[in-house]
Amino acid sequence: LGNDVVDTLVERGHGIETRTRSLDGHADHTTSRSGTAVVFERGAGGTWTQLQLLTPFDGRADDAFGTSVAIDGDTIIVGSPGHRTSSGGGSTGGGPGGTEEDQGAVYVFRNLGSGYTLEDKLIASDGQPFDTFGSSVAISGDHVLIGAPGVDGSVSNSGAAYVFERSFLGFGEVARLTSSGQESEQFGASVSIDGGRALVGAPRATNISDNDGVGYVFEGSGASWTETARLGSDLGGMEGARLGLSVSLDGGRALLGAPSADRAGLDSGTALSFLLGGGGWVRCAGWTALREEGALLHPLLALVPDREPRRPLDIAFLVDGSGSMGGVRWDRVRAALGAIVPTTASRDRMELRFFTQVVSRPQLVFEGADGEGRSRSR
Repeated sequence: LGNDVVDTLVERGHGIETRTRSLDGHADHTTSRSGTAVVFERGAGGTWTQLQLLTPFDGRADDAFGTSVAIDGDTIIVGSPGHRTSSGGGSTGGGPGGTEEDQGAVYVFRNLGSGYTLEDKLIASDGQPFDTFGSSVAISGDHVLIGAPGVDGSVSNSGAAYVFERSFLGFGEVARLTSSGQESEQFGASVSIDGGRALVGAPRATNISDNDGVGYVFEGSGASWTETARLGSDLGGMEGARLGLSVSLDGGRALLGAPSADRAGLDSGTALSFLLGGGGWVRCAGWTALREEGALLHPLLALVPDREPRRPLDIAFLVDGSGSMGGVRWDRVRAALGAIVPTTASRDRMELRFFTQVVSRPQLVFEGADGEGRSRSR
């Protein structure tokens, strides 16, 4: 299939688990760069076979149908951010004669037993040319979240994300999510939703340094959604990393991709994970980030408290207790974490949690240095 097809892998018959993989939405189907999406089904023997080819009923050149895909149960949604729509916005609109260039659209397909058929076509109620609505899509039950990173809010290309809900009348737009509105932050470049919680990436936002990127967490239902957290690197050293170009949300766990981070060389990339606890979201790091025998976590963590002003550090170290750590002893873990603490500031907080299948309550908590290199732990 190569890089010209979006593969939507559908696993059935064994817990109705789904898999989604997006490669490139620019496959030529009927016209140049109109796009397509391919549905695969896993059989009883574990072999994947092509089930169906999805195309829009009104596809045209440069629609880029398939730039984004998502699947949940019997429903597939496919983004077409290059689609020209008729002015006026709304759902189930915007035929091939539309004039609003790159306004974008999203197509909803549903399988009621005889294959996937088009159920709805969604466009933003306030859509404008070059919004690129459908650049990212996510679905959770009857809720669909759609990113439009080209939307001009108070400033150019600040971006937006739209929440749609399914009813017996079809899908309707119920909410529009926005950020603080930094110019060209591309809020909505990536989206993820899980029940009443949504995560929206803004890879061009400035958190500590230019274009280091952030992810915004929203919670709500219906027309009422509130921003509850902003996830980003508080350590610096991420200039141009574009954190949030990809995001994934699963309950109280969030993962954000930063493909342009220079951690292991130019544009080698990295991903940051976050865990929601009683005190809010905390940054997570594993044992591989800790050097044995008390060495510092990572050069970026070797911070002198009075070197420069920064936000308080709040990190949870997740240590695999299932045995896959190769016999690393508790005393080594404690020593490695303890060596980091004297380099922290007074409001910094670090905690250590073990996990097998379920993450434990904090086993050890360090609360920053007191200015004389002494730390408080419990």
